[in-house]
Amino acid sequence: MVFGAASRVVRRSPPLRMMVHPVKQPFTTKDYLASTVARSMDADWISRGVPRWVTLLDEVLFVCSSAIFVEGSRDFFPDSPFPQYVEGCELFIVGSALNVALALFRAYETFVDAKLNGKPPAWADLAEQALYVLGSLLFLAGTILFTPPLGPYPSTDVSADSASRVLQVPWFGRTYALIVQGTELPEPPTNDIATGDIYFIAGSVLYSVAAFVSALRAAGESGGGSTDAVRRRTAVATGTLYQLGGVAFVIGTLGFIPDSVLGITACPGGKQNLEFMGAALFLVGSSAYFLGALLTLVVVAYLTYYNGPKLVRSEDVNDQIFGTPVGLISNFDDSTASDPEESEPARQEGDRAAGSPTYEEYAKRLKDDAQSSMSMDPSTLPSDPDEGSANLTSG
Repeated sequence: MVFGAASRVVRRSPPLRMMVHPVKQPFTTKDYLASTVARSMDADWISRGVPRWVTLLDEVLFVCSSAIFVEGSRDFFPDSPFPQYVEGCELFIVGSALNVALALFRAYETFVDAKLNGKPPAWADLAEQALYVLGSLLFLAGTILFTPPLGPYPSTDVSADSASRVLQVPWFGRTYALIVQGTELPEPPTNDIATGDIYFIAGSVLYSVAAFVSALRAAGESGGGSTDAVRRRTAVATGTLYQLGGVAFVIGTLGFIPDSVLGITACPGGKQNLEFMGAALFLVGSSAYFLGALLTLVVVAYLTYYNGPKLVRSEDVNDQIFGTPVGLISNFDDSTASDPEESEPARQEGDRAAGSPTYEEYAKRLKDDAQSSMSMDPSTLPSDPDEGSANLTSG
């Protein structure tokens, strides 16, 4: 059956394609705050969920190494038995090796901090850490050369009938049997002792110079709030204690120079007096290192737990300010306070007395202002959507 009406083919237009282009987010307050805050490896670890106490392990190990030096210095007095003297050398080797590892870690931390901030490491930081690393290596080498030689035979290889002539000396978990003839005790060659003393002195000098550079840089800084002032004062105090410790080690090392080199072989009691003076100065220097490391640990632990990132964090205030990230300030301290020396409780009390808004009140004001600025009068809106689009097109 054929109809007279002409059939017409209706062509369908192709479906619309949605072109999606990446849109660069505008520069926000979060970007600005992030660009003004100095980032560090410790803060980065904490932001990744690492426990805060993990960031304090290096400071704890510095305290431990200093305590090891204190205990080892007590074994260097002339009246100490030979096994106790060897124990002191063993402790100094352990403490020196620990300091080498910590110095290398601090150097690595310097590079990581610079990378997080998007800039190369400062030459002053690199020089300071290089002095600490080189000083630790020289200190370790000097301690090894200063250690008396121990026989290659363990105590189990010595017969029981010669026990009266055998000196049992523990050394890193093993006990060595040294056959002693009369009052002569084994000691390193004179050249090794002299070289070890030179390394000892050079390492102590480098430690003192590094501590002086650190204290000088901290004293030259200015600005910031009370937290920054506490950090600077702690750095100056710690650097001063480290300098005193280095000077004490330099002078104390002179007491262990071989008497033949000093020309006091014929002086009765001269060697014992010098060794007593050297051991006493070693004890003073180790105690200064211990006090400096302990002071740094206490201050850093306090700032980490009680003055760390806790205010104006996006995860803390997102629910209060309509879900909009407001940025992250790593340390919202009292840098804007009128008196940088004023304590935190006193400043908070002064803010309440002056009627200053609290953090919650300030967040609520931000939320109210944002909502009021986003609200519009319905009378200003066009009643017809086409009219509004036409106006936009004509404009």
